[in-house]
Amino acid sequence: MLKINKDAYSVSEEHYHPEVFEKSQIILAESLRADHNHLVRLKNKDIGKTTEYPTYTIARDGTIYQHFDPKFYSDFLGIDSIDRHLISISLENMGKLFFQHDKEIYVNWCNEICPQDKVFHRDWKEFSYWEAHTTEQFYSLVKLCKWLCTEFNIVEDCIGFNFYNEETKYFKGIVCRGNYSYDYCDLNPSFPFRDFMEEMGIPV
Repeated sequence: MLKINKDAYSVSEEHYHPEVFEKSQIILAESLRADHNHLVRLKNKDIGKTTEYPTYTIARDGTIYQHFDPKFYSDFLGIDSIDRHLISISLENMGKLFFQHDKEIYVNWCNEICPQDKVFHRDWKEFSYWEAHTTEQFYSLVKLCKWLCTEFNIVEDCIGFNFYNEETKYFKGIVCRGNYSYDYCDLNPSFPFRDFMEEMGIPV
C-alpha cells in the first residue's frame, strides 16, 4: 500500500506553478545533501521564494513526502517547456563524494560527512565515490512510479541509464536528471537500473 506524507513538507503556491499540463515523464534526481538538508536549502533559496522544488522527496528510510500536487509543476529542471510535463522525484542522497585523506572521511560538495558504510565506489566521469541509495528508497520509488504512471497515464518505460542522451526530451516514461545534461551525475552509479526496470515490469 502506497503511503505519502502530504503535510510535513508541503509548500505554498508561490513555490510552484498551479497550472495543469499533461504529464509525459517522471524525472528521478538526488537531493545532493544529507538528510532533509536540501529542503532547508530550498526554504532559504532566492530569499525563500524559490520555485525549484521537486514534486516528491523520498527519504532514506523510504518515507515519501509530497511537496505539491503532481498535476502542477515547478522549475525543477529550469526548462519551462519540459518542466510543465514532468513529475520530479528527488531521492535523499549526497551524490558524489570526496575523500579527505588527512581526516579519512568522505564528504559531499558542501562538506557534509557521509558514513563510510554508506559509501559506494565506482569510477565514473571524474569521480570515484558516491553515497549508496537504500533498499527502502528503492522500493518506495518503485511503488510511487507505478502509482504515478497509472494516475497520470505515463508510459511505463524507463530510459534505463544515467548519462546524457540528446533524445531524452522526447522520451515518454521515466528518466533521470543525468539524461538531460552531462553536467548532472544523478542518479549516481549505485542506483540499480536493471533491478528497477524488472520491478516495474519493464523489459530490460
